Amino acid sequence: MFSLPNKTVFPFCRNLGDTCLYRSSVGVPSSDLPKIIAGSPALLAGSIEKQFIPCYNFLRTLVGSDEDIVRTLKRSPRILTCNLKVMVTNVELLEEAGVQESFISFMLTHYPHSLQMKCDKFKTSVSEAIKMGFDPSRMMFIHAIHVLCERSEQAWENKIKVYRSFGLSHTEILLAFRSHPFCMKLSEQKIKRVMEFYVNEMSWSPSNVAQSPIALFYNMERRIIPRCRVVKILMEKGLVKKYSISNFLSLTDRQFLKRFVHNYKNDLPEIMDVYHAGQFVHQLILCPELFQRSGTVVMISFCSCGYVCCRVERQFIRPPAKGQVQLLPSIRETSSSLRL
Repeated sequence: MFSLPNKTVFPFCRNLGDTCLYRSSVGVPSSDLPKIIAGSPALLAGSIEKQFIPCYNFLRTLVGSDEDIVRTLKRSPRILTCNLKVMVTNVELLEEAGVQESFISFMLTHYPHSLQMKCDKFKTSVSEAIKMGFDPSRMMFIHAIHVLCERSEQAWENKIKVYRSFGLSHTEILLAFRSHPFCMKLSEQKIKRVMEFYVNEMSWSPSNVAQSPIALFYNMERRIIPRCRVVKILMEKGLVKKYSISNFLSLTDRQFLKRFVHNYKNDLPEIMDVYHAGQFVHQLILCPELFQRSGTVVMISFCSCGYVCCRVERQFIRPPAKGQVQLLPSIRETSSSLRL
């Protein structure tokens, strides 16, 4: 029933929206009701007068406009069925801590689940955030509470262990969390993979990474590897002396190419090949069968700088039968010698 809300739920709740919600001074357009109700079928059993309207009016005092409330309901339809006393208490806790109204409104529209947490857990999260050094007058405080509220204790400890396995101290991990709370929402696998690359391949100290935790969030194949390869060879050739980790990783593709690739094409003609090699060869070594199935032809060569370069051509033809054509048959044997 709820897989196609516009065809199933919509006809059913059109009358509900027109007669109950929409006409009861609650500004939820009937056209938005299907998706909202599909996200929380319990709405069909709730009381309009005792539950929905009081909750909606409370949301309106915080958010302000019906449009923002509708966006909140689409993100978390269950908020209309939550315990209103719990949410009011949690909002009061934020106000007592010194959080301004606009930040509370932001939390309601972006992290509605966090405001619906049991009061004890929410209060503990607020206290923890303050003890960790977060300032209630800053937006980062809201992000921290969201992460702390929705964390799993076991997962949290496991991620702490991953960070510590690279030699980071409790203080350094806390520094990273204060800079970017979402570094504790990354998966253990993501943290380990990115940290291993930075530490082992780029020879960066774990402490430097902890000071710029945003570097943990970028995509390995599309951004981290190709850009780091380029910067590394520029450093080795003496063309670049100093750089900021967060700076060159945060640049747009166009900005990075202009600043670190095109500017050095005369000094290092193969720099563009190095950039593309970081994107494609890493994927080839990790999963060569992926390229074989897709019918991709990868031309591998070694440029004068000693870095492996590649040219990729995608052929929209039937992939070769297994065993008929081998893509880099010795890839697993030679991958360790490739300067990736």
